[in-house]
Amino acid sequence: MRDMIYLEVVLEYLSMKSLCLHPNQSCLPDQSIATGSTPIDCDIVLFRGRPIRTTAMSDTSLTQTVKNEARRKGFQLVGVCPAVEPSGLEHFRSWLQSGYAGEMRYLPDRSEAYTHPDHVLDGCRSLIMLGMNYSNVSPSPTATGQGRISRYAWGPADYHDHIRERLNELAEFLQHREPLAVVRGVVDTAPLLEREFAQLAGLGWIGKNTLLINRQQGSWFFLAALLTNLQLEYDSPHTANHCGTCRACLD
Repeated sequence: MRDMIYLEVVLEYLSMKSLCLHPNQSCLPDQSIATGSTPIDCDIVLFRGRPIRTTAMSDTSLTQTVKNEARRKGFQLVGVCPAVEPSGLEHFRSWLQSGYAGEMRYLPDRSEAYTHPDHVLDGCRSLIMLGMNYSNVSPSPTATGQGRISRYAWGPADYHDHIRERLNELAEFLQHREPLAVVRGVVDTAPLLEREFAQLAGLGWIGKNTLLINRQQGSWFFLAALLTNLQLEYDSPHTANHCGTCRACLD
């Protein structure tokens, strides 16, 4: 309860356009704004030892900063889109009704959760869609009776763990710059139509192999998403289909 009261007071401070502090001063309810000497403008104040931004970064500045950091984390593809009903929802429902989910009962059991990202993160406004390439060396020839392991499983660790670690780091990076941000990173396991949102974020188009295809990266990449309640700058959706008569992803 005390924390809630403290936060209300701090938020009232934040509404003051002239808010400023002296160097190293914490803006707590029991401390007044410093007077008696020249103050300095500030973007961040401390609330019970945690930073709160007093002036928001622009949508463009914050979005580009997060994109740059995502690429440093190893995501070759980065795009941002709004949290809306996905375009492929009706196709997904038809797919479920046809019984194609097989024994994956969790898909129809939570089908309604796919209608909007708000079911994955309450208050979601933006999705940062990410792609990480798993292409590597060509596989060795197989002898008769031998099988071949898919490239995405060649790594020394489960790709879910590998990507989630980087998602967590990216989430911390975002919250460090916007301390009031709410974020959630997902890799495959949440009720989210990642392909459709990746296309909405401009990362590529859905090819004949049913996978998202990017003109530079092909289709050999993992998809992940970082959901947030922040309003970000959105990329233009990828509306073109470049397949034509090509069947390279199938043959």
